[in-house]
Amino acid sequence: MIAIPISEVKSFMNHLLCQNTFDAFHVTEVDLTTFGTFSIDGHIRKDYYTAEEYESLYGDGYPLARWKQLRPYCFNLIKGKHTPLSFSIVFQLSRAGTEKFLSELDTSFTSADLNGLFLNLRYSEGKLTAVTGTSLKLFSLDKSLESAWDSRIQKFILSL
Repeated sequence: MIAIPISEVKSFMNHLLCQNTFDAFHVTEVDLTTFGTFSIDGHIRKDYYTAEEYESLYGDGYPLARWKQLRPYCFNLIKGKHTPLSFSIVFQLSRAGTEKFLSELDTSFTSADLNGLFLNLRYSEGKLTAVTGTSLKLFSLDKSLESAWDSRIQKFILSL
């Protein structure tokens, strides 16, 4: 896990809220404080959909909202004359993204070994930080996966 300070906050926020840069990520939760505090649980409620709708939208085994779905709502809460007091967004790499990431590595880890690969964005007191995270289903002293994820996110952030 590493913390990456974001120096170009305005540019980063443009990527986050106005472009599709983060749309491939799933969202586990959003906490946003403007004139009030708003919390979004990204876990999809199966009962909201018909069985066919649910299967076509979330049959990949990740019943989490995608940033593409939540981005317009978050944008509407943030836009205006005032910057937010704070926000926290927890992104999780999609199953397809995780499979692709693992296939590019020389690792013994499989997607069955992972709970997820995470990117946490935290904004408070005018400072924005990206924090990486990995969650394994098993105990391992091998930190190569964590190191590779940290490196991938650093390159991703620098490319924006």
